[in-house]
Amino acid sequence: MLACLACASFAIADERVTRMTQRVSQEAAAFSKSAPHFLTQETLRQRALSPKGWQQREVVSEYGYSALNAQPQAIHEFRRVISVDGKNIEKPEKALDALARNITATDDHGRRALLKQFEKYGLVGAAADFGQLILLFGPGRIDRYEFRFSGQKDGVAAFAYKQLDGTDTVTIYEGGKRIRQSLSGEIWVRAADYLPLRITLRTDRGDGLSAVRDEASVVYSLNPANVLLPAGIEHRELRGGSVVVENHFTYLPFHAFGVASE
Repeated sequence: MLACLACASFAIADERVTRMTQRVSQEAAAFSKSAPHFLTQETLRQRALSPKGWQQREVVSEYGYSALNAQPQAIHEFRRVISVDGKNIEKPEKALDALARNITATDDHGRRALLKQFEKYGLVGAAADFGQLILLFGPGRIDRYEFRFSGQKDGVAAFAYKQLDGTDTVTIYEGGKRIRQSLSGEIWVRAADYLPLRITLRTDRGDGLSAVRDEASVVYSLNPANVLLPAGIEHRELRGGSVVVENHFTYLPFHAFGVASE
């Protein structure tokens, strides 16, 4: 009898994993198709440890998604900075127009310039490409991960995941270099219909005092057009077990690309 109950429990858990992966994969496919047609304004507040102590930065940018011609299937975040630490860099209207033109241009020159602009403002361990984290679990990719039902509370179900193989990564800017890391974490979904609500991740590299860990949590919500887009992102970098960088990203409501262009 106990063996039968255990088998039933595993079967229920497996069914939940199946339903979760199906819904998350569907939402990832929808994101890939729809997200490049939306823009918003992003505010990044960073708290980072420096030789002089903790420093705080704030960067406000117009924000959207596109791909480079070399990797047309890989969607990336693109930003046009409008203010740094309260100092105006560019008028929002001009920045929005420039962002729209650059991410829809036929060549990559403007898009690569946007990536370099964001890196140059002295941010420590600035994280990129977290907003589209859900794309890691799209069709053709989700089989690269192992999933396990973790539990359910207050209408939210949690599933742990671990990357098994493949080249899926997030990108961390450190000392002007891009560091790519493999992933593990959790996916939280609405228990009633398995709509993704939050995706967390953890990456590790190095050992002992030189060990570096990145932790992030991306909250997703449906916009009025019924497209799942990020609402907020929390990122922490730990070295030797101590927090050295905290990044807090917040987003205004996304608006359709055509409206933004006008």
